[in-house]
Amino acid sequence: LSIVKKKEEEEKGHFYTCDNFNFLTLKQGKFTIDSNTGEFLVKHKFSFDRLFVDGIPFLPPSSKQQQQPSTLVDVWKGIMQLMARRDIPLVIHHGLFDLMYLYHSFIGPLPKTLSGFLKEISNHFPSGIYDTKFLVEQGDDHQASFLGYVFAKYDRLRQNRFEDKSTEAKPYFEIDVQAPIQLEQAKKSKKTEEEDGDDRPTKRQDVRKEPYCTQFAEHGYCKLGHDPHSKLHDIQIILDHQMGPSIYPQVYSSSLDKDEPKTETRLEGAHASHFDAYMTGFTFCYLSHTMDPTELKNYKNKIKIRGMHVPLTFPLK
Repeated sequence: LSIVKKKEEEEKGHFYTCDNFNFLTLKQGKFTIDSNTGEFLVKHKFSFDRLFVDGIPFLPPSSKQQQQPSTLVDVWKGIMQLMARRDIPLVIHHGLFDLMYLYHSFIGPLPKTLSGFLKEISNHFPSGIYDTKFLVEQGDDHQASFLGYVFAKYDRLRQNRFEDKSTEAKPYFEIDVQAPIQLEQAKKSKKTEEEDGDDRPTKRQDVRKEPYCTQFAEHGYCKLGHDPHSKLHDIQIILDHQMGPSIYPQVYSSSLDKDEPKTETRLEGAHASHFDAYMTGFTFCYLSHTMDPTELKNYKNKIKIRGMHVPLTFPLK
């Protein structure tokens, strides 16, 4: 979960703060996992040991075993109530399954009909839902719309605005990622993970001549058996081919202040399993400054469905 808050506008651009929260949840009782899913998670450094040791126990409201609401369920209900009171929209990226999981885990049993599901989601998120994948695909210049690619491309375009202030329609903005709050137990787990290797991005050289996987560049995945961490799937290399090399170091930080130290704490705010949420929030910030406001509002409550040319539309409140 990433919470992005806009600060007062300044002469040189727009500024936001972002707090990232990572809830490692552990459903109590029996649950099943697909072997392909388990293999995918392990390859991407997910720790099942940490899941069972540090996971936050909870039972979905629909569970027959649940005697009283769990703390985690209460937290999420409180978040949704706050969003409704303060007119805060929910932003997702290709997030139909995320909505279904959220509803099943923290609200109640999934409705038996699609129309019932659409109505219930609208009732619980009256401020609206924006799907950044759907928003990106409404433009004419998108070559791919998977989240990692969109974030990296928009970050480069944002960086270009730092020096060039000629186009007011696409202003420069920064997101100040706040330092994460970690429990002692979580800090120990993180230290163990970091001892296994540090894959934080560093300043890039000119890599335009390096090859890349075209299937991954178009879809965000490939069926060719490449290692997930292969340079063939390096989005920065893909963008170097498409846009030319960036004049800025491509690190996952939203600030281009040359005098600002890139401390470990600052980088850790983005390099965590909640990074997808941060990338989604960042993408929405970019789109909110580059899309026509009326057009953006018209796309509220419309989400992308794979294989369909029309979006799934939730009723507006």
